Amino acid sequence: MAELFTPAGQVAKVVFERACNFLRHGVVPVGVLDGVPPPEKVQRFGLLTAAGAGGGDFRGLGEVASKVLAALGLQTVEAPGEAEATCAALNARGLVDACATGDGDALLFGATTVFKTLKLYADNPELS
Repeated sequence: MAELFTPAGQVAKVVFERACNFLRHGVVPVGVLDGVPPPEKVQRFGLLTAAGAGGGDFRGLGEVASKVLAALGLQTVEAPGEAEATCAALNARGLVDACATGDGDALLFGATTVFKTLKLYADNPELS
């Protein structure tokens, strides 16, 4: 039980719950994981880590998310760079119906449908 209180355990719990909520409403999610970040982000991430304001093993947490989705029989894609760019490309090509992300960059990368707020916990799902 203590594993749930680790960063990996928390990621696994959130990914599992969100995937189940998507599936409950007839939505088959595709997980898109960040790949190698561009140099600008690496520089900023390094500054945040040095300042103690961020950091962590995000690649390892992405692997946890991928394992949870795979255990549920769902697909994951590792983006060559930013996940939002890959989400947008999948959406623009009609391979997925929409991108569910709080990051507006998906629109800048060419996504045609983006759900910024997607609450699937209630009987009446909320989209915006």
